[in-house]
Amino acid sequence: MTNLPSQLVQKLLNRRNTRGMLAVALCGAATLAITPATALAQNDTATFWTQFSPSEDTRLVFVSSSTGRDSNSGLNPNEPVQSLARAYELLRDGYPDWMLLKRGDVWYESMPRPTKSGRAEDERLVIGAYGDSPERPQIRPADGEQGLQATGTDLLEHIAFVGLHIEPADRSSDSNPVGIRWLAECDDILFEDMCVLGFKDNVILQAYPTTNNLVGLRFNGCVVADAYSTSGHAQGFYVQGVNGLTIQHSVITSNGFNEDLGAEPTIFNHNIYVQNGCSGIVVKDNIIADASSHGLQLRPGGIVEGNLFISNPLALLFGGGSYPEENGVSGYANHNLVMYGRDIAENLPRSFGFTISNINGAEFTNNYFTINSIGANRDVIAIKNDRELMVKDLDIAHNMVLDWHGTLNIAQPTGSMLVENVRIRSNAFYRDLTTQYNQNLNKPFIQVFDGASPSQVLIENNVYNHYNMHDRPFRIGIELTEADEWFELIEPTGVSTELDAPPPQVGLELYLAQNEINGDFENFINHARQLSRSNFDSRFTAARVIEWFESETQSRQFTLVD
Repeated sequence: MTNLPSQLVQKLLNRRNTRGMLAVALCGAATLAITPATALAQNDTATFWTQFSPSEDTRLVFVSSSTGRDSNSGLNPNEPVQSLARAYELLRDGYPDWMLLKRGDVWYESMPRPTKSGRAEDERLVIGAYGDSPERPQIRPADGEQGLQATGTDLLEHIAFVGLHIEPADRSSDSNPVGIRWLAECDDILFEDMCVLGFKDNVILQAYPTTNNLVGLRFNGCVVADAYSTSGHAQGFYVQGVNGLTIQHSVITSNGFNEDLGAEPTIFNHNIYVQNGCSGIVVKDNIIADASSHGLQLRPGGIVEGNLFISNPLALLFGGGSYPEENGVSGYANHNLVMYGRDIAENLPRSFGFTISNINGAEFTNNYFTINSIGANRDVIAIKNDRELMVKDLDIAHNMVLDWHGTLNIAQPTGSMLVENVRIRSNAFYRDLTTQYNQNLNKPFIQVFDGASPSQVLIENNVYNHYNMHDRPFRIGIELTEADEWFELIEPTGVSTELDAPPPQVGLELYLAQNEINGDFENFINHARQLSRSNFDSRFTAARVIEWFESETQSRQFTLVD
Protein backbone atom coordinates (compact mmCIF):
# COMPACT_ATOMS: atom_id res chain seq x y z
CA MET A 1 0.00 0.00 0.00
CA THR A 2 2.98 2.30 0.15
CA ASN A 3 2.63 3.14 -3.51
CA LEU A 4 -0.01 3.04 -6.22
CA PRO A 5 2.16 3.07 -9.38
CA SER A 6 1.34 5.83 -11.87
CA GLN A 7 0.99 3.35 -14.73
CA LEU A 8 -1.60 1.44 -12.71
CA VAL A 9 -3.50 4.63 -11.94
CA GLN A 10 -3.78 5.40 -15.64
CA LYS A 11 -4.84 1.86 -16.41
CA LEU A 12 -7.56 2.02 -13.80
CA LEU A 13 -8.78 5.39 -15.01
CA ASN A 14 -8.92 4.17 -18.60
CA ARG A 15 -11.28 1.37 -17.67
CA ARG A 16 -14.32 3.25 -16.43
CA ASN A 17 -17.69 1.72 -17.10
CA THR A 18 -20.68 3.69 -18.40
CA ARG A 19 -21.69 4.76 -14.89
CA GLY A 20 -18.32 6.40 -14.28
CA MET A 21 -17.16 3.78 -11.78
CA LEU A 22 -13.81 2.04 -12.01
CA ALA A 23 -13.96 -1.39 -13.58
CA VAL A 24 -10.74 -3.20 -12.84
CA ALA A 25 -9.63 -6.82 -12.94
CA LEU A 26 -6.00 -6.91 -11.86
CA CYS A 27 -3.96 -9.31 -9.80
CA GLY A 28 -2.85 -8.23 -6.35
CA ALA A 29 0.81 -8.00 -7.31
CA ALA A 30 -0.02 -5.19 -9.72
CA THR A 31 -2.03 -3.06 -7.35
CA LEU A 32 -0.72 -1.70 -4.08
CA ALA A 33 2.20 -4.07 -3.67
CA ILE A 34 5.77 -2.94 -4.12
CA THR A 35 6.68 -3.25 -7.79
CA PRO A 36 10.06 -4.09 -9.35
CA ALA A 37 10.49 -0.39 -10.09
CA THR A 38 10.59 0.29 -6.36
CA ALA A 39 12.94 -2.52 -5.43
CA LEU A 40 14.46 -2.30 -1.98
CA ALA A 41 17.99 -1.16 -1.33
CA GLN A 42 18.81 -4.43 0.42
CA ASN A 43 16.95 -6.49 -2.19
CA ASP A 44 14.81 -7.78 0.65
CA THR A 45 11.34 -9.16 0.31
CA ALA A 46 8.78 -9.76 3.01
CA THR A 47 5.84 -12.09 2.71
CA PHE A 48 3.90 -10.61 5.60
CA TRP A 49 2.60 -7.54 3.76
CA THR A 50 -1.04 -7.72 2.68
CA GLN A 51 -1.66 -7.76 -1.06
CA PHE A 52 -4.57 -5.47 -1.94
CA SER A 53 -6.60 -5.83 -5.13
CA PRO A 54 -9.36 -3.46 -6.26
CA SER A 55 -12.76 -4.87 -7.11
CA GLU A 56 -14.62 -4.13 -10.32
CA ASP A 57 -16.60 -1.38 -8.62
CA THR A 58 -13.82 0.08 -6.44
CA ARG A 59 -13.82 3.88 -6.39
CA LEU A 60 -10.40 5.54 -6.00
CA VAL A 61 -10.48 8.87 -4.17
CA PHE A 62 -7.28 10.94 -4.32
CA VAL A 63 -6.42 13.59 -1.75
CA SER A 64 -3.42 15.93 -1.71
CA SER A 65 -2.78 18.73 0.78
CA SER A 66 -0.26 20.33 -1.59
CA THR A 67 -2.06 20.25 -4.96
CA GLY A 68 -5.67 19.40 -4.17
CA ARG A 69 -8.85 21.49 -4.05
CA ASP A 70 -12.09 20.38 -2.47
CA SER A 71 -13.93 21.58 -5.56
CA ASN A 72 -12.12 18.90 -7.61
CA SER A 73 -13.71 15.55 -8.36
CA GLY A 74 -11.07 13.63 -6.39
CA LEU A 75 -11.54 10.68 -8.75
CA ASN A 76 -8.16 10.90 -10.48
CA PRO A 77 -4.69 11.92 -9.30
CA ASN A 78 -4.75 15.05 -11.49
CA GLU A 79 -7.85 16.34 -9.69
CA PRO A 80 -7.36 15.44 -6.04
CA VAL A 81 -9.40 16.95 -3.27
CA GLN A 82 -7.50 18.72 -0.51
CA SER A 83 -9.08 17.91 2.84
CA LEU A 84 -9.34 14.53 4.49
CA ALA A 85 -12.94 15.26 5.40
CA ARG A 86 -13.96 15.85 1.75
CA ALA A 87 -12.12 12.73 0.58
CA TYR A 88 -13.87 10.62 3.22
CA GLU A 89 -17.26 11.99 2.09
CA LEU A 90 -16.63 10.49 -1.35
CA LEU A 91 -16.25 6.97 0.03
CA ARG A 92 -19.34 4.74 0.04
CA ASP A 93 -20.45 2.61 2.96
CA GLY A 94 -20.37 -1.09 2.20
CA TYR A 95 -18.10 -0.76 -0.84
CA PRO A 96 -14.42 -1.64 -1.37
CA ASP A 97 -13.48 2.00 -2.02
CA TRP A 98 -9.96 3.37 -1.56
CA MET A 99 -9.09 6.79 -0.15
CA LEU A 100 -5.50 7.51 -1.18
CA LEU A 101 -3.36 10.23 0.43
CA LYS A 102 -0.46 11.64 -1.55
CA ARG A 103 2.83 10.43 -0.20
CA GLY A 104 5.05 13.20 1.15
CA ASP A 105 2.09 15.50 1.89
CA VAL A 106 1.15 16.69 5.39
CA TRP A 107 -2.33 17.33 6.80
CA TYR A 108 -2.59 19.43 9.95
CA GLU A 109 -5.89 17.89 10.96
CA SER A 110 -7.26 14.70 12.46
CA MET A 111 -8.50 11.81 10.41
CA PRO A 112 -12.29 11.82 9.92
CA ARG A 113 -14.16 9.62 12.40
CA PRO A 114 -14.76 6.24 10.73
CA THR A 115 -18.45 5.64 9.96
CA LYS A 116 -18.19 3.44 6.84
CA SER A 117 -17.35 -0.20 6.28
CA GLY A 118 -15.98 -2.27 3.43
CA ARG A 119 -17.72 -5.19 1.81
CA ALA A 120 -15.70 -8.25 2.89
CA GLU A 121 -12.27 -9.27 4.17
CA ASP A 122 -10.89 -9.38 0.63
CA GLU A 123 -12.82 -6.25 -0.36
CA ARG A 124 -11.92 -3.82 2.40
CA LEU A 125 -12.51 -0.10 2.48
CA VAL A 126 -8.92 1.15 2.31
CA ILE A 127 -7.37 4.38 3.52
CA GLY A 128 -3.86 4.34 2.12
CA ALA A 129 -1.34 6.19 -0.02
CA TYR A 130 -0.31 6.93 -3.60
CA GLY A 131 2.58 8.67 -5.33
CA ASP A 132 6.28 8.24 -5.90
CA SER A 133 7.71 9.67 -2.68
CA PRO A 134 9.18 7.14 -0.24
CA GLU A 135 7.70 9.13 2.67
CA ARG A 136 4.40 8.15 4.22
CA PRO A 137 1.68 10.83 4.08
CA GLN A 138 1.55 12.55 7.48
CA ILE A 139 -1.47 13.22 9.69
CA ARG A 140 -0.40 15.92 12.16
CA PRO A 141 -3.32 16.84 14.45
CA ALA A 142 -3.28 20.07 16.44
CA ASP A 143 -2.01 20.12 20.01
CA GLY A 144 -4.26 17.99 22.23
CA GLU A 145 -6.26 16.51 19.34
CA GLN A 146 -6.51 12.80 18.51
CA GLY A 147 -5.02 11.40 15.33
CA LEU A 148 -7.82 8.93 14.59
CA GLN A 149 -10.83 8.14 16.76
CA ALA A 150 -13.58 5.56 16.18
CA THR A 151 -16.59 5.70 18.47
CA GLY A 152 -20.16 4.44 18.59
CA THR A 153 -22.11 1.21 18.79
CA ASP A 154 -22.69 0.68 15.04
CA LEU A 155 -20.58 -2.16 13.67
CA LEU A 156 -17.55 -1.12 11.60
CA GLU A 157 -15.93 -3.90 9.58
CA HIS A 158 -13.53 -4.68 6.76
CA ILE A 159 -11.42 -1.51 6.95
CA ALA A 160 -7.68 -1.13 6.31
CA PHE A 161 -5.52 1.84 7.28
CA VAL A 162 -2.24 1.41 5.44
CA GLY A 163 0.99 3.34 4.99
CA LEU A 164 0.18 6.45 7.08
CA HIS A 165 2.26 8.47 9.56
CA ILE A 166 0.37 9.90 12.58
CA GLU A 167 2.18 12.30 14.93
CA PRO A 168 1.14 15.41 16.90
CA ALA A 169 1.95 18.82 15.47
CA ASP A 170 3.85 20.97 17.97
CA ARG A 171 2.67 19.01 20.99
CA SER A 172 3.00 20.82 24.31
CA SER A 173 4.54 18.62 26.96
CA ASP A 174 1.50 18.86 29.27
CA SER A 175 -1.12 17.87 26.66
CA ASN A 176 -2.35 14.27 26.50
CA PRO A 177 -3.49 13.39 22.96
CA VAL A 178 -4.02 9.87 21.63
CA GLY A 179 -2.78 8.66 18.24
CA ILE A 180 -5.32 5.95 17.45
CA ARG A 181 -8.29 5.57 19.81
CA TRP A 182 -10.58 2.74 18.70
CA LEU A 183 -13.65 2.34 20.89
CA ALA A 184 -16.25 1.29 18.33
CA GLU A 185 -17.84 -2.11 17.77
CA CYS A 186 -15.78 -3.73 15.03
CA ASP A 187 -14.61 -6.78 13.13
CA ASP A 188 -11.70 -7.06 10.66
CA ILE A 189 -9.86 -3.78 11.16
CA LEU A 190 -6.31 -3.76 9.77
CA PHE A 191 -3.55 -1.25 10.53
CA GLU A 192 -0.54 -1.98 8.32
CA ASP A 193 2.70 -0.13 7.61
CA MET A 194 1.59 2.59 10.02
CA CYS A 195 3.90 4.87 12.00
CA VAL A 196 2.39 6.30 15.20
CA LEU A 197 4.70 8.49 17.28
CA GLY A 198 4.81 10.85 20.21
CA PHE A 199 1.31 10.84 21.70
CA LYS A 200 0.44 10.29 25.35
CA ASP A 201 -0.99 6.93 24.35
CA ASN A 202 -0.09 5.97 20.82
CA VAL A 203 -2.82 3.35 20.50
CA ILE A 204 -5.87 2.76 22.70
CA LEU A 205 -8.13 -0.18 21.84
CA GLN A 206 -11.02 -0.25 24.30
CA ALA A 207 -14.63 -1.40 24.27
CA TYR A 208 -16.68 1.71 25.03
CA PRO A 209 -19.42 1.26 25.94
CA THR A 210 -18.34 -2.02 27.51
CA THR A 211 -21.07 -3.84 25.56
CA ASN A 212 -19.18 -3.17 22.32
CA ASN A 213 -17.45 -6.21 20.85
CA LEU A 214 -14.00 -5.48 19.45
CA VAL A 215 -12.71 -8.42 17.41
CA GLY A 216 -10.50 -8.91 14.39
CA LEU A 217 -8.10 -6.03 15.12
CA ARG A 218 -4.66 -6.44 13.56
CA PHE A 219 -1.48 -4.36 13.52
CA ASN A 220 1.01 -5.59 10.94
CA GLY A 221 4.39 -4.09 10.09
CA CYS A 222 3.82 -0.92 12.14
CA VAL A 223 6.10 1.38 14.16
CA VAL A 224 4.64 2.53 17.50
CA ALA A 225 7.11 4.63 19.48
CA ASP A 226 7.85 7.50 21.86
CA ALA A 227 4.58 7.76 23.81
CA TYR A 228 5.00 9.90 26.93
CA SER A 229 3.18 12.02 29.49
CA THR A 230 4.42 14.45 32.11
CA SER A 231 1.14 14.27 34.07
CA GLY A 232 -0.17 10.71 33.84
CA HIS A 233 0.38 7.18 32.59
CA ALA A 234 1.49 6.64 29.00
CA GLN A 235 1.53 3.53 26.83
CA GLY A 236 2.48 2.38 23.36
CA PHE A 237 -0.64 0.18 23.28
CA TYR A 238 -3.39 0.14 25.91
CA VAL A 239 -5.89 -2.68 25.33
CA GLN A 240 -9.10 -3.28 27.31
CA GLY A 241 -12.29 -5.17 26.50
CA VAL A 242 -10.90 -6.58 23.25
CA ASN A 243 -11.65 -10.14 22.16
CA GLY A 244 -9.37 -10.53 19.18
CA LEU A 245 -6.10 -8.66 18.55
CA THR A 246 -2.93 -9.57 16.66
CA ILE A 247 0.22 -7.42 16.80
CA GLN A 248 2.76 -8.77 14.35
CA HIS A 249 5.99 -7.86 12.51
CA SER A 250 6.01 -4.46 14.23
CA VAL A 251 8.49 -2.30 16.14
CA ILE A 252 7.17 -1.08 19.50
CA THR A 253 9.82 0.95 21.27
CA SER A 254 10.62 3.73 23.74
CA ASN A 255 7.08 4.12 25.06
CA GLY A 256 6.15 5.50 28.46
CA PHE A 257 8.82 8.12 29.08
CA ASN A 258 10.75 11.03 27.64
CA GLU A 259 13.36 12.20 30.09
CA ASP A 260 14.37 15.14 27.90
CA LEU A 261 10.84 16.54 28.32
CA GLY A 262 10.49 15.71 32.01
CA ALA A 263 8.50 12.48 31.62
CA GLU A 264 10.45 10.10 33.85
CA PRO A 265 10.09 6.31 33.47
CA THR A 266 7.72 4.72 36.00
CA ILE A 267 6.45 1.26 36.93
CA PHE A 268 3.05 2.03 35.34
CA ASN A 269 4.04 2.73 31.72
CA HIS A 270 4.59 -0.01 29.14
CA ASN A 271 5.16 -0.69 25.47
CA ILE A 272 2.09 -2.97 25.34
CA TYR A 273 -0.43 -3.06 28.20
CA VAL A 274 -3.24 -5.63 27.84
CA GLN A 275 -5.77 -5.55 30.66
CA ASN A 276 -7.60 -8.43 32.29
CA GLY A 277 -10.83 -9.39 30.55
CA CYS A 278 -9.40 -9.46 27.01
CA SER A 279 -9.11 -12.65 24.94
CA GLY A 280 -7.66 -13.84 21.67
CA ILE A 281 -4.42 -11.83 21.99
CA VAL A 282 -1.51 -12.76 19.72
CA VAL A 283 1.84 -10.91 19.86
CA LYS A 284 4.19 -12.38 17.30
CA ASP A 285 7.42 -11.58 15.44
CA ASN A 286 7.81 -8.07 16.87
CA ILE A 287 10.72 -6.02 18.18
CA ILE A 288 9.63 -4.82 21.63
CA ALA A 289 12.28 -2.51 23.05
CA ASP A 290 13.23 0.08 25.63
CA ALA A 291 9.95 0.38 27.53
CA SER A 292 9.52 2.52 30.62
CA SER A 293 8.68 -0.70 32.49
CA HIS A 294 7.12 -3.73 30.79
CA GLY A 295 7.80 -4.67 27.21
CA LEU A 296 4.54 -6.64 27.19
CA GLN A 297 2.06 -6.82 30.04
CA LEU A 298 -0.32 -9.61 29.02
CA ARG A 299 -2.61 -10.04 32.00
CA PRO A 300 -5.25 -12.24 30.30
CA GLY A 301 -2.72 -14.62 28.74
CA GLY A 302 -2.48 -15.36 25.04
CA ILE A 303 0.18 -16.21 22.45
CA VAL A 304 3.68 -14.65 22.55
CA GLU A 305 5.91 -16.03 19.82
CA GLY A 306 9.02 -15.08 17.89
CA ASN A 307 9.49 -11.67 19.52
CA LEU A 308 12.77 -9.89 20.18
CA PHE A 309 12.65 -8.15 23.57
CA ILE A 310 15.47 -5.60 23.95
CA SER A 311 16.38 -3.42 26.94
CA ASN A 312 13.14 -3.69 28.89
CA PRO A 313 13.05 -3.63 32.70
CA LEU A 314 10.57 -6.52 32.50
CA ALA A 315 10.23 -8.26 29.14
CA LEU A 316 6.94 -10.13 29.67
CA LEU A 317 4.35 -10.22 32.43
CA PHE A 318 1.91 -13.07 31.81
CA GLY A 319 -1.20 -13.34 34.00
CA GLY A 320 -2.01 -11.63 37.30
CA GLY A 321 -3.38 -8.12 37.48
CA SER A 322 -5.64 -6.07 39.72
CA TYR A 323 -8.74 -7.93 38.49
CA PRO A 324 -7.30 -11.36 37.66
CA GLU A 325 -9.17 -13.96 35.66
CA GLU A 326 -11.13 -16.10 38.11
CA ASN A 327 -10.15 -19.41 36.52
CA GLY A 328 -6.59 -18.49 35.62
CA VAL A 329 -5.12 -17.74 32.20
CA SER A 330 -3.65 -19.91 29.48
CA GLY A 331 -1.50 -19.61 26.38
CA TYR A 332 2.15 -19.90 25.55
CA ALA A 333 5.40 -18.02 25.02
CA ASN A 334 7.62 -19.74 22.47
CA HIS A 335 10.83 -18.93 20.59
CA ASN A 336 11.32 -15.42 21.97
CA LEU A 337 14.73 -13.79 22.53
CA VAL A 338 15.15 -11.53 25.58
CA MET A 339 18.26 -9.33 25.58
CA TYR A 340 19.71 -6.55 27.76
CA GLY A 341 17.54 -6.58 30.85
CA ARG A 342 17.83 -3.24 32.63
CA ASP A 343 16.47 -1.15 35.52
CA ILE A 344 13.69 1.43 35.35
CA ALA A 345 15.82 3.85 37.33
CA GLU A 346 18.60 3.66 39.90
CA ASN A 347 16.02 3.43 42.71
CA LEU A 348 13.80 1.01 40.74
CA PRO A 349 15.92 -2.09 40.02
CA ARG A 350 14.35 -4.60 37.64
CA SER A 351 16.08 -6.52 34.83
CA PHE A 352 13.44 -9.28 34.83
CA GLY A 353 12.82 -11.72 32.00
CA PHE A 354 9.37 -13.34 32.35
CA THR A 355 7.03 -12.94 35.32
CA ILE A 356 4.22 -15.50 35.46
CA SER A 357 1.16 -15.83 37.72
CA ASN A 358 -2.44 -17.06 37.88
CA ILE A 359 -1.85 -19.82 35.34
CA ASN A 360 -4.25 -22.57 34.32
CA GLY A 361 -2.46 -24.28 31.46
CA ALA A 362 0.50 -22.51 29.82
CA GLU A 363 3.81 -23.33 28.17
CA PHE A 364 7.03 -21.31 28.11
CA THR A 365 9.35 -23.12 25.74
CA ASN A 366 12.36 -22.59 23.47
CA ASN A 367 12.99 -19.04 24.69
CA TYR A 368 16.40 -17.39 25.04
CA PHE A 369 17.59 -14.99 27.74
CA THR A 370 20.93 -13.23 27.47
CA ILE A 371 22.85 -10.25 28.88
CA ASN A 372 21.33 -8.32 31.76
CA SER A 373 22.55 -5.67 34.15
CA ILE A 374 24.02 -6.80 37.44
CA GLY A 375 22.29 -5.75 40.62
CA ALA A 376 19.54 -6.48 43.10
CA ASN A 377 16.67 -8.29 41.34
CA ARG A 378 17.22 -9.95 37.95
CA ASP A 379 14.98 -13.06 38.05
CA VAL A 380 15.14 -14.65 34.62
CA ILE A 381 11.74 -16.30 35.17
CA ALA A 382 9.64 -15.60 38.25
CA ILE A 383 6.59 -17.69 39.11
CA LYS A 384 4.72 -15.41 41.49
CA ASN A 385 2.39 -15.99 44.42
CA ASP A 386 -0.11 -13.46 43.11
CA ARG A 387 -3.22 -12.81 45.26
CA GLU A 388 -3.61 -16.42 46.41
CA LEU A 389 -4.73 -17.56 42.96
CA MET A 390 -3.24 -20.51 41.11
CA VAL A 391 -0.30 -21.80 39.15
CA LYS A 392 -1.53 -24.99 37.55
CA ASP A 393 -0.35 -27.04 34.57
CA LEU A 394 2.63 -24.83 33.78
CA ASP A 395 5.48 -26.15 31.64
CA ILE A 396 8.82 -24.30 31.48
CA ALA A 397 11.01 -26.33 29.17
CA HIS A 398 13.85 -26.18 26.63
CA ASN A 399 14.80 -22.58 27.38
CA MET A 400 18.35 -21.21 27.34
CA VAL A 401 19.73 -18.79 29.92
CA LEU A 402 23.07 -17.48 28.64
CA ASP A 403 25.01 -14.92 30.68
CA TRP A 404 21.88 -13.71 32.52
CA HIS A 405 22.72 -13.23 36.20
CA GLY A 406 19.43 -14.14 37.80
CA THR A 407 17.26 -16.90 39.19
CA LEU A 408 14.41 -19.07 37.98
CA ASN A 409 12.32 -18.32 41.03
CA ILE A 410 9.31 -20.39 42.13
CA ALA A 411 7.77 -18.35 44.91
CA GLN A 412 6.34 -19.72 48.14
CA PRO A 413 2.54 -20.13 47.84
CA THR A 414 0.51 -17.91 50.15
CA GLY A 415 -2.78 -18.68 51.87
CA SER A 416 -5.02 -20.84 49.71
CA MET A 417 -2.95 -20.43 46.55
CA LEU A 418 -3.03 -23.58 44.41
CA VAL A 419 0.27 -24.85 42.99
CA GLU A 420 -0.12 -27.98 40.93
CA ASN A 421 1.78 -29.67 38.11
CA VAL A 422 4.50 -27.08 37.54
CA ARG A 423 7.26 -28.59 35.43
CA ILE A 424 10.75 -27.07 35.13
CA ARG A 425 12.54 -29.35 32.71
CA SER A 426 15.33 -29.58 30.16
CA ASN A 427 16.48 -25.98 30.44
CA ALA A 428 20.10 -25.01 29.76
CA PHE A 429 21.87 -22.50 32.02
CA TYR A 430 25.23 -20.93 31.14
CA ARG A 431 26.46 -18.75 34.00
CA ASP A 432 29.60 -17.19 35.37
CA LEU A 433 29.31 -17.91 39.09
CA THR A 434 32.23 -15.73 40.06
CA THR A 435 31.13 -14.04 43.29
CA GLN A 436 31.13 -10.48 41.90
CA TYR A 437 28.50 -11.53 39.36
CA ASN A 438 26.36 -13.31 41.92
CA GLN A 439 25.71 -10.47 44.39
CA ASN A 440 26.64 -12.14 47.68
CA LEU A 441 25.49 -15.55 46.49
CA ASN A 442 21.82 -14.49 46.37
CA LYS A 443 21.27 -15.46 42.73
CA PRO A 444 21.07 -19.22 42.51
CA PHE A 445 20.21 -21.05 39.33
CA ILE A 446 16.82 -22.09 40.71
CA GLN A 447 14.92 -21.25 43.87
CA VAL A 448 12.05 -23.49 44.96
CA PHE A 449 9.87 -23.09 48.04
CA ASP A 450 9.99 -25.39 51.08
CA GLY A 451 7.90 -28.53 50.86
CA ALA A 452 7.51 -28.54 47.10
CA SER A 453 6.55 -32.04 46.02
CA PRO A 454 6.58 -33.61 42.53
CA SER A 455 2.79 -33.14 42.37
CA GLN A 456 3.36 -29.42 42.89
CA VAL A 457 6.71 -28.73 41.22
CA LEU A 458 8.72 -31.22 39.22
CA ILE A 459 12.27 -30.12 38.37
CA GLU A 460 14.15 -32.49 36.07
CA ASN A 461 16.80 -32.84 33.36
CA ASN A 462 18.12 -29.29 33.53
CA VAL A 463 21.77 -28.66 32.65
CA TYR A 464 23.74 -26.18 34.75
CA ASN A 465 26.84 -25.04 32.87
CA HIS A 466 29.03 -22.84 35.03
CA TYR A 467 32.35 -21.02 35.00
CA ASN A 468 33.75 -21.01 38.51
CA MET A 469 31.47 -22.29 41.24
CA HIS A 470 30.55 -21.24 44.69
CA ASP A 471 29.40 -23.84 47.16
CA ARG A 472 25.67 -23.05 47.23
CA PRO A 473 24.29 -22.39 43.73
CA PHE A 474 20.66 -23.37 44.51
CA ARG A 475 18.05 -22.36 47.07
CA ILE A 476 15.38 -24.41 48.83
CA GLY A 477 13.07 -22.10 50.72
CA ILE A 478 15.30 -19.48 52.32
CA GLU A 479 18.36 -21.70 52.50
CA LEU A 480 21.13 -21.54 49.92
CA THR A 481 21.96 -25.11 49.01
CA GLU A 482 24.98 -27.00 47.78
CA ALA A 483 24.80 -28.66 44.39
CA ASP A 484 25.11 -32.18 45.80
CA GLU A 485 22.22 -31.59 48.17
CA TRP A 486 20.08 -30.12 45.36
CA PHE A 487 20.65 -33.10 43.10
CA GLU A 488 19.92 -35.49 45.95
CA LEU A 489 16.74 -33.82 47.27
CA ILE A 490 15.21 -32.01 44.31
CA GLU A 491 16.64 -32.99 40.94
CA PRO A 492 18.39 -36.36 40.66
CA THR A 493 18.31 -36.04 36.85
CA GLY A 494 20.03 -32.64 36.79
CA VAL A 495 23.51 -32.20 35.32
CA SER A 496 26.26 -29.81 36.43
CA THR A 497 29.00 -29.05 33.88
CA GLU A 498 32.04 -26.81 34.36
CA LEU A 499 32.99 -24.41 31.57
CA ASP A 500 36.57 -23.64 30.57
CA ALA A 501 35.81 -19.93 30.14
CA PRO A 502 33.05 -17.47 31.03
CA PRO A 503 30.03 -17.57 28.72
CA PRO A 504 30.47 -15.06 25.90
CA GLN A 505 28.21 -12.09 25.30
CA VAL A 506 26.30 -12.90 22.14
CA GLY A 507 24.74 -9.47 21.73
CA LEU A 508 23.64 -6.98 19.12
CA GLU A 509 27.07 -5.35 18.94
CA LEU A 510 28.37 -8.64 17.54
CA TYR A 511 25.34 -8.98 15.27
CA LEU A 512 25.83 -5.52 13.82
CA ALA A 513 29.56 -6.04 13.38
CA GLN A 514 28.95 -9.25 11.47
CA ASN A 515 26.62 -7.23 9.23
CA GLU A 516 29.35 -4.58 8.79
CA ILE A 517 27.44 -1.96 10.78
CA ASN A 518 28.97 -0.01 13.63
CA GLY A 519 27.13 0.54 16.88
CA ASP A 520 25.39 -1.11 19.79
CA PHE A 521 21.82 -2.15 20.58
CA GLU A 522 20.63 1.48 20.57
CA ASN A 523 21.94 1.78 17.03
CA PHE A 524 20.07 -1.41 16.16
CA ILE A 525 16.80 0.02 17.53
CA ASN A 526 17.30 3.23 15.57
CA HIS A 527 17.62 1.18 12.39
CA ALA A 528 14.66 -1.04 13.26
CA ARG A 529 12.28 1.85 13.80
CA GLN A 530 12.79 2.94 10.18
CA LEU A 531 10.62 -0.03 9.16
CA SER A 532 8.21 0.63 6.32
CA ARG A 533 7.02 -1.21 3.27
CA SER A 534 9.16 1.00 1.04
CA ASN A 535 12.16 0.75 3.38
CA PHE A 536 12.22 -2.87 4.46
CA ASP A 537 15.50 -4.37 5.63
CA SER A 538 15.19 -7.88 7.03
CA ARG A 539 18.40 -7.46 9.06
CA PHE A 540 16.37 -5.38 11.50
CA THR A 541 13.61 -7.87 12.16
CA ALA A 542 13.01 -10.17 15.11
CA ALA A 543 13.12 -13.28 12.93
CA ARG A 544 16.55 -12.48 11.48
CA VAL A 545 18.14 -11.72 14.87
CA ILE A 546 16.71 -14.84 16.51
CA GLU A 547 17.92 -16.96 13.60
CA TRP A 548 21.39 -15.41 13.95
CA PHE A 549 21.45 -15.92 17.73
CA GLU A 550 20.60 -19.60 17.34
CA SER A 551 23.29 -20.08 14.72
CA GLU A 552 25.91 -18.15 16.70
CA THR A 553 25.29 -20.00 19.97
CA GLN A 554 25.25 -23.39 18.25
CA SER A 555 28.58 -22.62 16.60
CA ARG A 556 29.97 -21.98 20.09
CA GLN A 557 28.38 -25.21 21.36
CA PHE A 558 25.83 -23.42 23.52
CA THR A 559 22.65 -25.30 22.78
CA LEU A 560 19.19 -26.09 24.05
CA VAL A 561 18.59 -29.37 25.87
CA ASP A 562 16.88 -32.03 23.75
